[in-house]
Amino acid sequence: MYCPNCGKLNPQEDKFCMYCGAELIDNQNFPEPAPGPGPNAQAVWTGVRGGCGKGWAWLKGHPLVVLPVLFVILIILAVNLVGALLFSPKAVAKKYFLAVTQGDTDGIYSCLDLPESDFISREAFQTCYEQVGAPAVEVSNYEVEESRTASRSSYGTDNPLLLLFAPDMSGVSYDDQEESEDGSLVKNYTVTYHVKGDSTTQTMQVQLISDPVLGGLFQSYKVLSDYMELNYTVTVPQGATVAVDDIPLAEGYASTSEGDVYTIPAIFVGSHPIAVSTSLGSLTDQIQPGLDGYSGYTCYNIPYSDTTTAALFEQAKTQLSEIITAALSQQPLPSDIALTTDSYDLEDLTDTYLRLQDNLYDTDRGTGYTAFQITSVSDDSELGQTFSSEEIRYTCALDYDYNYTRRNVTWDDEVEMRNGSSYGSAYLGYVYSNGTWQLSSLSVGY
Repeated sequence: MYCPNCGKLNPQEDKFCMYCGAELIDNQNFPEPAPGPGPNAQAVWTGVRGGCGKGWAWLKGHPLVVLPVLFVILIILAVNLVGALLFSPKAVAKKYFLAVTQGDTDGIYSCLDLPESDFISREAFQTCYEQVGAPAVEVSNYEVEESRTASRSSYGTDNPLLLLFAPDMSGVSYDDQEESEDGSLVKNYTVTYHVKGDSTTQTMQVQLISDPVLGGLFQSYKVLSDYMELNYTVTVPQGATVAVDDIPLAEGYASTSEGDVYTIPAIFVGSHPIAVSTSLGSLTDQIQPGLDGYSGYTCYNIPYSDTTTAALFEQAKTQLSEIITAALSQQPLPSDIALTTDSYDLEDLTDTYLRLQDNLYDTDRGTGYTAFQITSVSDDSELGQTFSSEEIRYTCALDYDYNYTRRNVTWDDEVEMRNGSSYGSAYLGYVYSNGTWQLSSLSVGY
């Protein structure tokens, strides 16, 4: 007889189940077990059913374990659902399009796939948009569809939405989805729309790249765009300090024959102030990545500072007096004056000085200046002189007054000594080498 409670077989004469203790009802007409694959088929089935029952009973008896597991599962499902709704490529393309048409810079910025860089920030993007962004437009209707191909031709110049805020796809044709170099999924969408008051159908291409979220639980998408300049180089004279947008470029430069080359990983297009400074001078300028057609900026010439030109004027004034005094005495150039090491310039400087000696006093005839005293000197140097990495030169132009005594010999060999005052001009050229201004050229008029 089979127990109506546990289903196990009991002897026919028993009144209670020998397994569970339930009352056995006589005259039950339970069928005999069907022939199975072996004699233990019924035992196997009974064991399985009993095991399942024990598993459920264990789960019911341990709610502190079961509930957190169920909670985590629900959270994962909810996150995937929300991610699919809010961060789907179509939703991001729509959000981006609406932000562009409304001139919402924060909205645009939040949609973009942006690399890490000191020059990438909301504030920097705001400045960029103020320079090159298009005004907001009122859209009457629009439709966002996944596209299989995209080309630059879809960006007509009459498009009221600035081309800058859509990916540069010149000469590119691609399927509706592809993989980037790092394996990220790329999708392409076309937004077809009309601006109020204009019957022309406009289109905007949006290219998106996948971005794993929460360890890859789901994929969010960001908009690719070409209004950033990547790996923008800045070349300045060696040893110069440089700052862009008031951010110093202090590391990661390479010294070359052209100067120190800095590489900015990413910077927004538009105008950015740049300041270059050395011990000799400084420069403020504007760089225009993405707008000037160049992938970098080179600081060719830096104006000398007032401090540098004033120091050079004082040096030239002192050396002019020393040079004239030495020439009158038929002495070589003063040893305390640093001379150029360039052989060509040095040879020319030496010849000029020898001519000055002969012109001041003719030793053969015994005529010329016997005294030459400079009384005043003014600086007439050309303003705005500059220097570069290749050459650091400066020319001091001096106007001066002087008193003199001159010895003349008349036709009948009479000696005349004449005193007087006059004025003249001089040009002293310098080259900067090893931290020293070296005299490289000379011209003295009197």
